[in-house]
Amino acid sequence: MIPLIIDYNIIQNHSSYLSSLIQFTQKCKIIPTHSYQRYALVLLISKSTYSYLDSLPSGLSKIKFLNTKEFLKSIKSYSYYLYSKNDCQISLCGDKILLNYLLKHFQKELPSNTILWANIKLPNFKKYKNKYYRINQTCKTFLYFSKSTLQELKKLLLDKNEISGEFYLHKQRSNTYEITLDRKYNIGSKENAELVESKFGYHTHPKTAYERNNVKIAWPSVDDYLSFLETIEKYHTLFHCVITLEGIYFISFRYWVPITSHLEQLVKQYYDIPYDDTPLSQYLNTINNMENGIFDIQFMSWNNIRPIAFSFPLQKGLCSL
Repeated sequence: MIPLIIDYNIIQNHSSYLSSLIQFTQKCKIIPTHSYQRYALVLLISKSTYSYLDSLPSGLSKIKFLNTKEFLKSIKSYSYYLYSKNDCQISLCGDKILLNYLLKHFQKELPSNTILWANIKLPNFKKYKNKYYRINQTCKTFLYFSKSTLQELKKLLLDKNEISGEFYLHKQRSNTYEITLDRKYNIGSKENAELVESKFGYHTHPKTAYERNNVKIAWPSVDDYLSFLETIEKYHTLFHCVITLEGIYFISFRYWVPITSHLEQLVKQYYDIPYDDTPLSQYLNTINNMENGIFDIQFMSWNNIRPIAFSFPLQKGLCSL
């Protein structure tokens, strides 16, 4: 069996010749929700049918053959998939016999950091909301703070205003980076920090803010998450750290989550967790196990600073930060 992949624009542009094929494949067609998305029809057909189609002259001869009873009877299974630059959504319409062909095709033809979505559970796919996803290839590394960086970060907490700035990463071994501090930083207000145009940023929750708000713990606020989301969209930020009296909150984005307009509302709805008597462990568990969550968070107290395991998508085709 051979999978035949047809850009749906071709079908739409020749719909007057393909009414039977369109009717045959209407069961579970998915429609693009964004202008940058395109979609394709995948038909699993016999090798002999494929060879005959390939032998026909280009143009209407091939198009008209797709609408014949002979061709339609040869279809063993079919599927649709939406695709854009780094996102591909599979919608399986027939039985699972087509899946192996599809996945092999995606692995070979699509960029390695493409996120695959499916409407059914597939091997090595994880669930997000009511769909399943898999990233063709992800990169894993370890990050650690230099001693001088930790000392400088602690000093910044003594300022009365929130401070924001940029981290630098220095490769130490094949999958390990040292985090150092850019000595130039931005001084914000008592309650807000300036956005940082960087892939690796931070801001502080100074000591005076604890006293002013009468709190003992100051995990990331809803505004912190919204600001991080904004820098992801504008500057492709990969992680952000909130520097506090109790330690460092390392926030990363679940990069398989599609960037859409509804994320801001989702953050406002689920990430506005007040500073109360909730134990820190419970807060971290809530954030990291949120069913429709979009962030992951790692916390390190000042007396337990450790290497950070960090996963990220390919950067310009490379596992390099």
